[in-house]
Amino acid sequence: MLGLGLSLTTGGVATPAYVVLAKAFVSRVEADGGTVDSFACLKTDMAYLTSKPDAPAGYTAEWSGATVGSSAEFRINLVGGAGYTYTYAVTDTQATEVTGTGVMGGNIQAVTADLSTLVDGTVTLAVYLTGAGGDGNVVTDTANLVGVDADYQAVLDRGTALGYTLPSPSQQVLQETLIADLKTAGVWDKLDVFYVFATDGDSDYATLNWKSPSSFQTTKVNSPTFTTNQGYQGDGSSSYLDTNFIASAGTNNRTQNDGHISAYVNVLSTNSVGSQYAGSRFPDTRLGANYHYMNDGTIYINNNQYTGLNYMGRDSSTNRILRKGGNVLPITTATSSFIPILSSFILAVNNAGNPLLFSNGQVSTFSEGAELGASVVDFENAINTYMTAL
Repeated sequence: MLGLGLSLTTGGVATPAYVVLAKAFVSRVEADGGTVDSFACLKTDMAYLTSKPDAPAGYTAEWSGATVGSSAEFRINLVGGAGYTYTYAVTDTQATEVTGTGVMGGNIQAVTADLSTLVDGTVTLAVYLTGAGGDGNVVTDTANLVGVDADYQAVLDRGTALGYTLPSPSQQVLQETLIADLKTAGVWDKLDVFYVFATDGDSDYATLNWKSPSSFQTTKVNSPTFTTNQGYQGDGSSSYLDTNFIASAGTNNRTQNDGHISAYVNVLSTNSVGSQYAGSRFPDTRLGANYHYMNDGTIYINNNQYTGLNYMGRDSSTNRILRKGGNVLPITTATSSFIPILSSFILAVNNAGNPLLFSNGQVSTFSEGAELGASVVDFENAINTYMTAL
């Protein structure tokens, strides 16, 4: 053991605090089975000890929310915490644990834990910090774990496989809740395609089709503007999205007289009357035709525009059901002609394969599928709840 005294200082005088710290360090090294072999070795290690001589104290750890998903975030808070090592364990009601460790980079350290191996229900987070002076006390927090829905997990897996930036853990909970609400309402199985452009994932993640993540991904044409948590906005002249989805080839085999199209409009278009938020039309039909099996029924929304969910459906060869921003419009009649043979564009209309009637509005969600009937109210409420939470 190296003798401790005046020789342990850089300036020839040892302060009492420095000597106490040096003795404590040597004792700890020896207790761990090591030795302090040289003054140089001790001097190097003491530089860190001097800056953080005590065991950490006064820190907290907390989940990002009362409910967490399989990819869960928590935060450790300690003023002056940079450099301390954190160790955590998350335990479920069956005493299964997920553990990890790392080093704090600042006063707040965000940590994402993979809880996919834990069972749903209460999960307890336990964290302690370690510094040169030893271990701090264990701090805890609890949350309710709701495992990731298989359909939503498929969206996340697709985004990961393509190298996209996924939504934040807190938003993943919101998105999974949206799917759960649609399933509870009996709507999910009636959707052919469902896009949520309003996300804090990146602009590529926002183009995924939630109903079938490996199919009908939207194509960005001429760079429509993506805004985090809001959606895609057109320039009113050339930019739009192509869903690549044709109802006649839909995954649920849409029939001519059973269908809907919807768009959540976050920002209204200022283009002249006639610009469209979404749809397709075939030549020689009336202007603004979206969905020919709906016979020119439209959500062109530039006449009497509404923010919020705009919806058009058909439940017979004559009836067209319209909702605009929570307003129920009278059922109108028009005889259906044929099921769409073109993919729907968003922020423009697909006119026989060419974009027409461009919009400079902003769209946050889009869907196509079967007519939703009375469930359209729950569909609208679920989307409104998600958008409000953002």
